[in-house]
Amino acid sequence: MQILIILFVISAFAFHDLVPVYRKRQWKVFGTYVSIMVLIVFVEILISLNVDIPSPAVLLEKWVTLVFGQHHE
Repeated sequence: MQILIILFVISAFAFHDLVPVYRKRQWKVFGTYVSIMVLIVFVEILISLNVDIPSPAVLLEKWVTLVFGQHHE
């Protein structure tokens, strides 16, 4: 059921926002929107199939530590 809701929302978004971008031939914006929508559907399918998706928090913490250095309390 959850996948149907996501597909409905993405379809509504595509008709409302993506069609005008396509008509104006803004290919970079169009490609970005389509890529994000495909990623959303892909993740939603994985969640529906009960696939364990790792949290991005660990990777983000490593990046922040790399950029700003160690946090000392």
